Amino acid sequence: MLAEGLPLDTERRTEVRLWFAFLGLALTRPVLGRAQRDAYRAWRGMLAGALRDAQARGDLASDVDCEREAAGLIALADGLAVQASFEPRALPPQRQLDLVDEWLTRLRAESPAPAR
Repeated sequence: MLAEGLPLDTERRTEVRLWFAFLGLALTRPVLGRAQRDAYRAWRGMLAGALRDAQARGDLASDVDCEREAAGLIALADGLAVQASFEPRALPPQRQLDLVDEWLTRLRAESPAPAR
């Protein structure tokens, strides 16, 4: 879910550029602003749901606030997209994925649930 918002390949770099253009327009056009808020709300909801599912499986620490972490992860993805778009050599695709993985690893439960 997070990798889709990162400029990891030609197609996603183009999508990120279009997203940035849309963001700029959404700041001054109420209809686009509402669509932007709805898109972020939906993304946060999907990601929070995935985190809650991981918690239920025992893969995610039980004290993790899934809504808060979803917002933080999306902020991470947005920030990586901005930085990688302007400085792709500093943040190549694998580095972007590694940073997301590092954040997710910090959220993991200390002792993963046994396999079923």
